Amino acid sequence: MPHQNYNILSTALPYLDFHLKVQSIYFCKVLKYDLITNKFAAIKASIRNKILLLVLTCYFVFHSILLIRMLTIPKSTAEGTTTTTATKLPAVIHWVLVFLGVSNSILFAKKASLVSGWFNALLQYMKAEPASNVIVNNFFRFWILEIPTIFKSFHKFLLFSPIGAPLLNPLLFAVHTLLNPCAPPLIRSSLSDCGHNVALIPQSILDPLFKIVFFFLDTIALGVGFTLTPFGCILIILLGSACFLELIKPYATTTFQDKLQMVRFYRELQILSVYYNKLITGVLPVLMMSVLSLAIMGIYSCIALNRIIPGPLLLFWVTLVFEATVFVHAATYTFLGLVFDNTKALLWTWKKALGSKNKYVRKVLTSFTPIKIKFGGSGNFMESKTSLRFNKFSVEQAVSLVLMRKKRGIQ
Repeated sequence: MPHQNYNILSTALPYLDFHLKVQSIYFCKVLKYDLITNKFAAIKASIRNKILLLVLTCYFVFHSILLIRMLTIPKSTAEGTTTTTATKLPAVIHWVLVFLGVSNSILFAKKASLVSGWFNALLQYMKAEPASNVIVNNFFRFWILEIPTIFKSFHKFLLFSPIGAPLLNPLLFAVHTLLNPCAPPLIRSSLSDCGHNVALIPQSILDPLFKIVFFFLDTIALGVGFTLTPFGCILIILLGSACFLELIKPYATTTFQDKLQMVRFYRELQILSVYYNKLITGVLPVLMMSVLSLAIMGIYSCIALNRIIPGPLLLFWVTLVFEATVFVHAATYTFLGLVFDNTKALLWTWKKALGSKNKYVRKVLTSFTPIKIKFGGSGNFMESKTSLRFNKFSVEQAVSLVLMRKKRGIQ
């Protein structure tokens, strides 16, 4: 019979289905929660899902063609309009967002069994560890139950605006596409009636239908990046790191009566960390490079281009910067970095309290190393200061671009 707190956790976890349903809107749902077995299960890649992933991939390829075309066309078009940084930069941002959403969808579709196994491993661990179960249960209940309510309360929407921004941005972009149908990097801008000598998509009798379809495709393009990334990639990464931190808390000040219990606890944490690092291999570097690029370009756009870009697009960039610097850099990376810092402090506390009393315990504690959330090469891992470094680098590079723009007189 499961522990009572485990039953409470099992009743809270189905609310995670809210996030899974958001993913299913874009046909990228890779997990399901079984109420009978109280376990997560990977959704096997059906023919339908494979076709839709292929469509997303083709969509990304098409946007890549649009980006190349946008960056290589001459400054003066047939209509006498000018393509400047204000028009080319959104094309790059648009492409990065599509790349981020599509790549995360494909990566997690391939790792669906690992994702389900990770959540099931946490469930099994909390089932066996009642002390940790209570704290992690409260964490899960708060975040999983709170997120759906932000749509019903304005002050909660402001409080959780980093989470609300991914849902607001596609709406802002939809307004922008209505007001500026020929503005790059929209698919609609590739139609012949937008003044191009050679249109990527020729004029035809179906042009009105193309405009309607392309309007939704342009809006969905950002939705792929803004919705699938936070509700899929970041949710899994953030919850995983947060659970590590919550599992450590009860043992930070505990003097173990049973030394084997202490060894078993930390060995289990190490096993979970190996599983977690395997899960985010390839995913975290893509997220880090993409969001860093978005932060730099977003800050640059807000500073240098605020006078010449439309209002909805400016607000779009502001929310983009807010999400990249606060929700990803400040929140997600801090959680990942604290796993290393807190386990390092935990081991130091144990060595100080127990290491001098028992030679065997001192030897075992010496063999333990802090848990590292790795990215890139084997020597790169997250620290609590990593988030500050990313934000500092983003601001420095954006300011450098602004100064370079003024020095060269770029339009």
